[in-house]
Amino acid sequence: MRAFLLLLSMGASEGLRDSRKSFRRAVALASFFVSLWRCLVLSSYAVYAHRAVIDAHRAPVTAEQSGDAALKWWPRWDSLADGAQFSVVRIEPLGADAPLPPGLTSWPGPGQVVLSPALAHDGDAEGIASRYGQSVGRISDAGLVVPGERLAYVRPLAGRWPTDAGTLVRGFGYPESEASAWALSRGSGFGDNMNAFSLRSFLWVTYLLALPSVALLFTGSAANRTMRARRDLVLDALGCPPRQRRAWRIGIALPASMLAPAAPACLCSSPPAPWTRSRSRDSGCREKQCSLRGRG
Repeated sequence: MRAFLLLLSMGASEGLRDSRKSFRRAVALASFFVSLWRCLVLSSYAVYAHRAVIDAHRAPVTAEQSGDAALKWWPRWDSLADGAQFSVVRIEPLGADAPLPPGLTSWPGPGQVVLSPALAHDGDAEGIASRYGQSVGRISDAGLVVPGERLAYVRPLAGRWPTDAGTLVRGFGYPESEASAWALSRGSGFGDNMNAFSLRSFLWVTYLLALPSVALLFTGSAANRTMRARRDLVLDALGCPPRQRRAWRIGIALPASMLAPAAPACLCSSPPAPWTRSRSRDSGCREKQCSLRGRG
């Protein structure tokens, strides 16, 4: 181990003195792309995991028997002029002690609606405040997977609820252990998560960042081929085994490879969810990112 570390440090010293800029640039750029890929993967997973947890907290729990039901629940879809769909959930309490959907502070009255801030803002010019009834409030962040989610809770007028429509619900929320970043659309069954691009498909796209890294490593290897062959002859003559030769090579590339990993740190701020207009909360994403880096 001592010989390995000695050759590693000697290789690093040679890498610092190396005057061939093409080799250093190729290794630095390859290191940058690898670091960027890693940060992108961690940030993307943090976004999806955070959305899955919030969705688990607000998911309706179906009543197994009609006597256990506390409210009726009927999610539907609508859209604004931009074509993006959003959920319109019709709700009806069946008793005075019916639990409120997360994000609401009180039950809207018959013919009233509670909108998310994003839906109220984006649909203001289209009369969204009166499309489903009288708007009486806003859904708080506790009931939204992302602050920019479009969502509406509507309580229909008496007699306006179709006889066979809707689901009997006894409450909201299921354990976080059942939330999965890999299957957002299988969560609560409504909201922005139903339209989200799957994490698995998105990560396949990020693998394209590995291609420049491989190409640059081959470029750096070719630029250093002659000198490496001479160095290997010297080390072989000194009786160094292959393991120690690899330590020398790693040491040469080490200075250049340490220039880039900190560059993609900008992704640690609140990253936008891929293929959506929404952005997750800073605190939730940073907490997930820190836990993922800790495990790594």
